[in-house]
Amino acid sequence: MYTPDTPDGEVSFVGIQTNLEPLGENEYKMTFVDLETNHVTALVLRKDYTFPLLIIGGIIFMIGLIQGSYWAHRRIWFQQVDNEFIIAGHTNKNYLSLRKDIDEILEGTTIPSPIDQLEKEEKDKETTN
Repeated sequence: MYTPDTPDGEVSFVGIQTNLEPLGENEYKMTFVDLETNHVTALVLRKDYTFPLLIIGGIIFMIGLIQGSYWAHRRIWFQQVDNEFIIAGHTNKNYLSLRKDIDEILEGTTIPSPIDQLEKEEKDKETTN
């Protein structure tokens, strides 16, 4: 508090039912005489109508995540050009099961099993060195 008698001011902490003077005795004192309270809250409750949509979206996302992470996706293409068959395939994981599927499809036919171009390049490099 700043007064004409104390131009430097006095320090006093005023709280509800407590007063503290950390620097000792002050010349002036300020206290609460009475306290009236109103029981009021500033909280407003509203229903969020988008929450079920977020849950449904999260479920769809998790199904896609599980499907992409744990299930192998394989595609096999066949194309006939003149008298030759061209076989191609794609997988997101487990290349050996893709080869096994192609071998099962070609079993009992005169079509030979395809040769992996990367393996062929590696064998060619080994034989030339």
